[in-house]
Amino acid sequence: MDLSKRLVVWLSLLAALWLGVTLVYTAVALRSGIQDEMQGAHAVVELLSTAAEANLGDAHSQLRLQTLLAEGHARHLRMRWADEPSRDTLEQVSLLHDYARRLVPAGKPVPQHRIAIGPRTLVVEPAPDSEIDEVLGDVLPLLLLLVVAGGAMLIGVWWIVRQALAPASVLCAGLTRLQAGQQAPGFPTLRLREYAAIARGIEQLAAGLANARGEQSRLAQRLIEVQERERRELARDLHDEFGQHLTAMSATASLLQRHAARLDPAELAHCAGQMAASLGCIRLQLRTLLSRLRPHGLEAEGLAQELAGLVDRARAHHAAVAIRIDIAVPLPALSEDAALALYRSLQEALTNAYRHSDASEVQVRIDVPAAQRVRMRVIDDGCGRAGALPRGGLGLLGMRERLAMVGGGLRLVDNAGPGLCVEVWVPVPAAPVTEPLKGEMLDTRLAA
Repeated sequence: MDLSKRLVVWLSLLAALWLGVTLVYTAVALRSGIQDEMQGAHAVVELLSTAAEANLGDAHSQLRLQTLLAEGHARHLRMRWADEPSRDTLEQVSLLHDYARRLVPAGKPVPQHRIAIGPRTLVVEPAPDSEIDEVLGDVLPLLLLLVVAGGAMLIGVWWIVRQALAPASVLCAGLTRLQAGQQAPGFPTLRLREYAAIARGIEQLAAGLANARGEQSRLAQRLIEVQERERRELARDLHDEFGQHLTAMSATASLLQRHAARLDPAELAHCAGQMAASLGCIRLQLRTLLSRLRPHGLEAEGLAQELAGLVDRARAHHAAVAIRIDIAVPLPALSEDAALALYRSLQEALTNAYRHSDASEVQVRIDVPAAQRVRMRVIDDGCGRAGALPRGGLGLLGMRERLAMVGGGLRLVDNAGPGLCVEVWVPVPAAPVTEPLKGEMLDTRLAA
């Protein structure tokens, strides 16, 4: 049962209880009022009948009339002999009676009726005190009942609300356990539908948080592994490539140092040529390593050239994959981070295309569909699909994170035929990108 239905049921039961008490009180009061009215009417009839008989000179009726007048059972009427003093019963009553007496309309004389009975005269007049007593007798118990019922209603509503909100403390305790580092909130079974839905949502959130923590831990481990692998590859490249050429140059320099006086110009020129060739290879390999670590020339004028160069190097390493590139030049000026994000995204997309999707053809299209963004689409004809990509890899995750840092985005779209389209966009800054002044930074770019 949901919270709204339970509140309605509880309040309905409380209202039904109050209605039952009111009906019982009304029945009791009605029964008592009917009995009083019948007794009063009977007393008036009996008194008038006795007065008529006493008027005929019946001594017993005169004695009975005197007794009835002393008992005073007639309701709302005051009867006395004219030769007896009038008694006002309202002078020695409570303040409530006094307040009720003030409500009686003033300025109107109380009508009197005189009935001659033998030598004496019977005075019959209305009795306001009797009516006030009757009204107060009906109102005071009703007021007391209303006060008791109001207090009971307040206590009942307080108890109902307390019972309805009791599961909130359970939810708060579960959130406290999550905040303390527990994996699950540990909620008991909640009967109310709303609280059960909230508990399920918190449990799902806790599960997602636990997965995110695990993914974060795995990502940190993978990043460390990638970092160490990159260092090993750089060390191997430096040792294999640079070491070979440096060793050859060292041997050539030693030869020149030992035999410089005996070598003819042709041999000297040959040794110099060998050293120049080794230096050229070192410069080319150093440029390749620097581009792997952080590419240069990503400013507005060189961005298209660097992207095309990245595609050319991919063609050289993967001749079996046909890679075509179409760049809408000139590209707008991007910030350094945005240009680097675009470059790394192209690098990762090409790697995924020829390493994981078994693509035979890749198309790279870079254009400016809007004034404030640059879009790049890498389309392949491989076996990859957007819904079947592995979620634990660092490639797409790294692309998303890098693009999000510069305000860009990534979208994977399945082609109409085979293959996948990786769509990337980066924002164009509103203000022009400030180029560094010449001479302020060391240019580490080497000529090929």
